[in-house]
Amino acid sequence: MINGKLRELGPEEIETMIRDARILSEDGRGVKVLETPGGEIIKFFRLRRRVSTAAVYPYSKRFVRNASLLKERGIKTVDIVGTFRRSKDSPDAVVYRKTPGKGLRSLLEGAGLPAEGAEQTLRDFTGFIAQLHREGILFRSIHFGNVLVLEEGGFAVIDVADISFRRGRSLTPRQRVRNFVHMSRYAEDREALIGFGIPRFFQLYLEASQMPLGQQQRFSRLLSRKMRKTYADLA
Repeated sequence: MINGKLRELGPEEIETMIRDARILSEDGRGVKVLETPGGEIIKFFRLRRRVSTAAVYPYSKRFVRNASLLKERGIKTVDIVGTFRRSKDSPDAVVYRKTPGKGLRSLLEGAGLPAEGAEQTLRDFTGFIAQLHREGILFRSIHFGNVLVLEEGGFAVIDVADISFRRGRSLTPRQRVRNFVHMSRYAEDREALIGFGIPRFFQLYLEASQMPLGQQQRFSRLLSRKMRKTYADLA
């Protein structure tokens, strides 16, 4: 960004970036994420349905807006370079600088962290999630793959197109539970939490949440009800 405004990416620059980039993610519909030799990430957004609000308010613009709002709240996230669309029929895209750090999921499931390191990282992560929720940030698509452990310490969130903000209010117990239910859909994340200890994870989260006692109790009841099938420990 230059002087607070998105830099306009010209057609020749765009084609050069795409031609020399390596594929980080793709599916049956095509390439989803690229990385350029210069350390920039190109993320493409395709409409999920023919009739969608994204046709009016593109995902790329939501991504840029959400990244800005996160930074206003002190949450670390990506640094935006610009957005573009190659043609009327092509998906829109956002370009951002690669954030120095490693994915939380890859650190926990591989040899990236020793046992004691994984333990402390998950303890710290409960506080980070509690911070998001206190700030009224509902990161609907949150999972360990969308969280970076930064080189200088702390966490950052990526893939931020699907976020809503409650101005001046923290999330309700129901919204908090919804966030954790989404996270439980990923087998790798479930295994990491089970290894850490499900009750302990949520107890640490509650201690960092700053919710009044009544809201904590409501959160715990809702969580047990919603996640009983996934986490037998909570029954």
